[in-house]
Amino acid sequence: MNSAIIEVQEVKKYFPVTRGLLFAMTIAYVKAVDGVSFAIREGETLGLVGESGCGKTTTAKLILKLDNPSAGRVLFNGVDLAGWFTTPRSYEQIWPGGPSIHEAYPGVFPLDYNERAAEHPLLHHLRLTSA
Repeated sequence: MNSAIIEVQEVKKYFPVTRGLLFAMTIAYVKAVDGVSFAIREGETLGLVGESGCGKTTTAKLILKLDNPSAGRVLFNGVDLAGWFTTPRSYEQIWPGGPSIHEAYPGVFPLDYNERAAEHPLLHHLRLTSA
């Protein structure tokens, strides 16, 4: 069995809810991601799918080190990424090409989506009304 290229272990991301302007006080936390674990091995593809607001984008940001987890670990080829990516160059070395993020709507309704995509600039910039 081959080892994981990316391994996410019990990753959590909590955002503080504060009150007060001058002396901000944390009164609660929003649990954006709470205990996510998975591994991606060579040749595998992972799709994060879920309802709006369930933590898909936050999980992707944690994996890509665009944000730091509140708890848990993200491993790349067995190396913990905590403290990495202090320069944009190191980010590009690890993640060449960046993430692949897709919108689901065009795949389900391609003709409708293409029509709306072509229609939007005309309606907006030429101030036309939809037929």
